[in-house]
Amino acid sequence: MDAGGEVLGGIQLRKGRLHAVSKASAAALDRALRRAGTTETADILSSQSNQERCIMRSTPFDDTMICMSLQPVDDDSHRPALPDLTYAFGLTPSEAAVVIDICSGYTPQDIADRNNISIHTVRAHLRHCYGKLGVTCREELWHKLRHYLIS
Repeated sequence: MDAGGEVLGGIQLRKGRLHAVSKASAAALDRALRRAGTTETADILSSQSNQERCIMRSTPFDDTMICMSLQPVDDDSHRPALPDLTYAFGLTPSEAAVVIDICSGYTPQDIADRNNISIHTVRAHLRHCYGKLGVTCREELWHKLRHYLIS
């Protein structure tokens, strides 16, 4: 994103000021600004065409100032980095790895075999992920993360 007005994930920088170009990005900016001075936030933003996605992170310095960063999530491998899933959704690295494998089509038994862990551990990770993401099944999980996991 540059001062010339390039849009990244629905956020545009014009004349040194951030502008939201969609309702979703406006809501994410509002959440970040309302929490200034209290807590870190992370939101995944998509452009209006869903062709570009980014993570918007905000970290408070004090009651009046926050630091914001926009990080594109698409890369050559078309897969998210584990730290992004852990930060954006509050997942542990193990939970994030299970989510990526589930969304890639592996069964819980496949994941257990590939990672030399028990099926019970995989299922426990899935239950924790469902709770953190507010979903109840694999289809809802994929639907919630599809723009983030697939380009």
